[in-house]
Amino acid sequence: MEENTEKVHSILIGCKKLHRGSQKQLYEEFYAYALSICLRYADNREEASEILNDGFMKIFTNVKLFDMSKAFKLW
Repeated sequence: MEENTEKVHSILIGCKKLHRGSQKQLYEEFYAYALSICLRYADNREEASEILNDGFMKIFTNVKLFDMSKAFKLW
């Protein structure tokens, strides 16, 4: 999946402002990619989903620390 930088930055700005809609957009935009990574480390899909959701909570809690000059996927 190629990251659309402008779109992602717009979504992240909304997340930094605690907009629920932006958080939902970010989740939907990166769900498949993040789940594919979580499935590599989890024993089953349920555990992978739990890891994924924990990860997104950490993202939403710490999104203000994200450096907008970097690619989001690398963070």
